Amino acid sequence: YVRVRLTDSAAGMKLMRGDVWYFLNPELTPEDDKAASGMAVTAPVALTVDTRDKVLKVGIASAVGDCTAVMGSKGNHGC
Repeated sequence: YVRVRLTDSAAGMKLMRGDVWYFLNPELTPEDDKAASGMAVTAPVALTVDTRDKVLKVGIASAVGDCTAVMGSKGNHGC
């Protein structure tokens, strides 16, 4: 699952249409990275703002858009 938390330092960030934001898994350690040959850390979660519809796409870097969620909606919409 993906949990995005806004902090004071990130409050000024905006997702613009067409942008892709990547988030590395904060729970992984360098040891985990070595054990997984780097795959776990180098395949971050990606948030993509759809250029046509006002939707936020959530997926991994190799398959961005596997899951979509309507911005501002509390429903999972298949996520």
